[in-house]
Amino acid sequence: MADFARRKSEKTGVVGVPPSLGHTVEKEFIVPTMKGSDSKVSITEDLYSARGSQSAIVSEYTRKNLALDRDDIDSRFLLETFSNKWGNKFFEVRPQSAASMFGGFHVKDTML
Repeated sequence: MADFARRKSEKTGVVGVPPSLGHTVEKEFIVPTMKGSDSKVSITEDLYSARGSQSAIVSEYTRKNLALDRDDIDSRFLLETFSNKWGNKFFEVRPQSAASMFGGFHVKDTML
């Protein structure tokens, strides 16, 4: 994961979540720190919207480090993936929301 200039980058993991996750996990275990004010659905359901299909939930640390803003249409980051079959692939991703805690998933809050 990196900014477009690739001045700031970090290793991260990617996890797919179902839209129902926000309803099955206790509310105190999902702590969004950046969410669209116009959104009437949970942050996991929002990932399955038209805008959300090009987005990701990032940690609060990543949001601050890469200066990401959900409401800025130009706020994007690069996600690099690798597979033996396809090699390195880069995807341009928007921040859908940020979280300091997200269910049973590890959310990076400091530089390790």
